[in-house]
Amino acid sequence: MSSRKCCAVVTLDMKIAFNSASWEWIKSSLAETGIPSYLTKLLNSYLSERTLWYDTDEGSKQYTVTAGVPQGSVLGPLLWNVMYNGVLVLPVPKEATIIGFADDLAVVVVAKEPEDVEMYTNETISAIKAWLEMVQLDLAEQKTEAVLITNRRKRNTINIRVGSHVITAKPVIKYLGVMIDAKINFKGHLDYACEKAANTSVSLAWMMPNIGGPRYSRRLLVAGVVRSILLYATPVWEEALACESNRRRVNMTYRLVALRVCSAFRTISAEAACIIAGMISMDILASETRCLYETRKMNPLEKDAECRKVARRESLEKWQKRWDDSQRGRWTHTLIPRIEEWIQRRHGEINYHLTQFLSGHGGYRKYLHQFRLDDSPLCPECGCNT
Repeated sequence: MSSRKCCAVVTLDMKIAFNSASWEWIKSSLAETGIPSYLTKLLNSYLSERTLWYDTDEGSKQYTVTAGVPQGSVLGPLLWNVMYNGVLVLPVPKEATIIGFADDLAVVVVAKEPEDVEMYTNETISAIKAWLEMVQLDLAEQKTEAVLITNRRKRNTINIRVGSHVITAKPVIKYLGVMIDAKINFKGHLDYACEKAANTSVSLAWMMPNIGGPRYSRRLLVAGVVRSILLYATPVWEEALACESNRRRVNMTYRLVALRVCSAFRTISAEAACIIAGMISMDILASETRCLYETRKMNPLEKDAECRKVARRESLEKWQKRWDDSQRGRWTHTLIPRIEEWIQRRHGEINYHLTQFLSGHGGYRKYLHQFRLDDSPLCPECGCNT
């Protein structure tokens, strides 16, 4: 998009969409696709005489189902897509694009002036609303959200009309779990993801106390929950990590779960905690994930396993260079100078006591003296300050 143009992103929400899908429209949409008649008859039978049995305080009851696609079934999503494809091919202004994922719709409109964006957006939403009413689906008008992406300081918002509601563009909206902001810097998404990951880390901490609890390999598995939260939709926002403050924020959030994995004191640095836990820094993992995505998109026939090996090798090299250049965790670097050899070892697991030795943060006089918990940093046997 040219910096002189404006872009509106509008998200639309359906009311109980899957349970409201019209069987008649599903059948007519199937007929338009030209599928064989015997399959049509089979699906017509599948979408007829369906009964829902449920338990109540008064006993078992039944309800005759006349609409909707069976959720949790293999066929349900396919039947929905066949019917819902009609909204994606609606005739709309060339400046507008309709995007759909399951029942989540988004309208993207690009034009030179905010007034034009507003006009084309309203026209597109009117067409969508009319189609939804035709297929007996309801739009949750009040849940509609919009963001205007522009570099302009004047007229940096628009008003969208959705039925009887007027929606004013917000600074940031959420679509498919990604926060989209007016400047496309994804700072809002990183704040959201870090807060969610930090809250999850706190919850998981109760399951992974430093003393006792699951062993290291299981802690590492549980840490995948936080990693998945932070890495969600990485190819979209990874470029935001070029900003030092964003990169620091993500890595410090990841540090919280790394501390629990290696049973470390909270005073240990993020660099040392991740090394001992064998967890690659989050910004490097994000870069690796985006690299894999781009490789698969450019070369879909290339073997996935080989791509992963190459990407992981590059990540380890980047991580090793950062570890060598860092000013933090130098005692840990003395004991673990080569990261690849450490994380690929086939023996031994980290625990509370071993982590103290590897980090230097624990029941040592030098460490305790820093916090005034001991009167001297010197070893009582040899007098060394180590």
